Amino acid sequence: MNPNLPLVSVICLCYNHACFLEEALNSILLQTYQNIELFIVDDASQDDSKDKINEIIADYELKMLQNNQPLKHIRIFDNVKNIGNCASFNLALAHIKGKYIIDFATDDILLPTHIESLVNAFENLDENVGVIFTNAMYINEVSEDIKTHFKVNKKLQTIQNIPQGEPKGYLFRDILENYLICAPTMMIRQEVFLHKQIGIKGYDDTLSYEDFDFWVRTTPIWKYVYVDTCLVKKRISNYSLSNKFYQKKDNNHQNILLKDTLKILKKAALFCKNQLEYKALAKNTFYHLRQSFFMEDFELVNDYQNFIKVNNLSNYLPFFSKILIKLVSLLSAYNVKINSLYKIYTKINKL
Repeated sequence: MNPNLPLVSVICLCYNHACFLEEALNSILLQTYQNIELFIVDDASQDDSKDKINEIIADYELKMLQNNQPLKHIRIFDNVKNIGNCASFNLALAHIKGKYIIDFATDDILLPTHIESLVNAFENLDENVGVIFTNAMYINEVSEDIKTHFKVNKKLQTIQNIPQGEPKGYLFRDILENYLICAPTMMIRQEVFLHKQIGIKGYDDTLSYEDFDFWVRTTPIWKYVYVDTCLVKKRISNYSLSNKFYQKKDNNHQNILLKDTLKILKKAALFCKNQLEYKALAKNTFYHLRQSFFMEDFELVNDYQNFIKVNNLSNYLPFFSKILIKLVSLLSAYNVKINSLYKIYTKINKL
């Protein structure tokens, strides 16, 4: 390792990723950038992920020693019980020393020059830039390319406009309006996690997912910069966390992702300062209220409606949306279930 290069801490989170681990971990171990420390957290996987991790790291260390190559600092955490992504990340975060941090899921892949490219970009940016992010290629369970996160030309150069924020670099309103950032592409300045509004612990471990909450709490404070590369492969599968947003309420079990999203939106309300930001918050809330209805979580529909009422968000919605809220609320009051129709509608739209 070259001590003159900034240290990058890569936190690898694993849960039942045994079949993806070799490809994922090797994509970190074979990076062209040399000054990396690696923290691997297995969150009490039910498959043989734990053994696979130890096997991959043992093979790596043997090869490096045989070739008289310096070893990367690697630490493995084996959670006795499943504590979730946020708490698992925080467990490793307490031990990192890197100037920059990457949150890496062990079903994703980094292309060899990814970390080198992002460090080079970061080192030429102002210190008020807390996060840089890039494009990504989505892949399926057998690592076949599906599509890119942002539209590209044949040279994989981005051809769509990426929001710059207002003021430039501050993307708070933009992340409320759209799913803008592909989370695995981010490199984060360590100081971001030390800010009083983020907390020394890192992610909010009371939540079931981290990225939206992280964006809500950091974009008002830190600049985000887009780097036009496509060196990350994000895996999409039937078990992906994002698919759980579209799981209907199961008996007494609420959709935890939609429930936690409301918690995050309540935080976002504290950061809103102008009409455009409140309008973006209202649009986001209205969308998730509808999703709660489609997932037949009528109690959550009522919670979203109360949030809209308490914060006067209906003032920032168009007339038709206000009518829809009243209709959804009425149908929810009578427990009208339309999840099966919603599934048919989404399938037709995909054709």
